[in-house]
Order: sequence, then C-alpha cells, then structure tokens
Amino acid sequence: MSRKPVFVITGPSGAGKSTLIKALAERVPDLEVAVSATTRPPRLGEVDGRDYWFLSDEEFLGRIGAGELLEHVTYVSGRRYGTLRSELDRIAGEGKVCVLELELEGALAVQDD
Repeated sequence: MSRKPVFVITGPSGAGKSTLIKALAERVPDLEVAVSATTRPPRLGEVDGRDYWFLSDEEFLGRIGAGELLEHVTYVSGRRYGTLRSELDRIAGEGKVCVLELELEGALAVQDD
C-alpha cells in the first residue's frame, strides 16, 4: 500500500495542538487523527480505541519490541504513550490523511523513521 502524507502537529503540552487539529478536521474532512496508545488507565468516559488504545506496560513493551510503534515516549510519571503503526495503515486504508498530535520528542522520532 502506498503511503499517504502524514501531518505532524507538535508542541508542548497545553500549546493548543488539539484545538488546531479540531479546526483543521472541521475544514478538511479527509484528515483523521491517529489514536495514541498509552499505559495510563482510562479516565471516566474514555473508550478504548476511540480516546486511546489502553495497553498494559507489558503489552506496550512487547509492541515496542515487535516494531509496532512508530514513536513512543515515557514520561516522568512512568506512563508510556506512542503511535501504533497500525493506526497509520488503518487511516490510509480508509483513504484519509493521518494527523499525529505529538510533543517534540515524539515528533523527532517520527522524523527519523
């Protein structure tokens, strides 16, 4: 499958990435945000596969080892976040363009991929 372009929106936490992405998605319906994976527990009302892919630490590490993550970071809290390569494939398979919402460390990892 040929890859479509991937847009990366990056900035520190609280910079307005989500607000920008929401405005873009309203104007450009072919954009879709990749659902990130995390090891943190779901918050009230969050749904696996919609808000995040909620993984155990062991699952997350296994996916890293299997090369299934495009990028990943571990925060001081010990919680891990990352982008599953399968999300890019899913979005491209739907004929849409993938948007990644990343902090700087993740964006630099994607650039090197």
